[in-house]
Amino acid sequence: MKPALTFWNKYNKELQFSTTSLLPFYIFQTAHHFQKKTIISAQTE
Repeated sequence: MKPALTFWNKYNKELQFSTTSLLPFYIFQTAHHFQKKTIISAQTE
């Protein structure tokens, strides 16, 4: 029980770290994608 708990604590910490470091990148990518879509639709109108 104890080793499994330690493993999950370590896993959660790593997961939180990767999420916080990837989130700004994901937001940037999404914003960039929508920006491109908006520009394309503005040009076609």
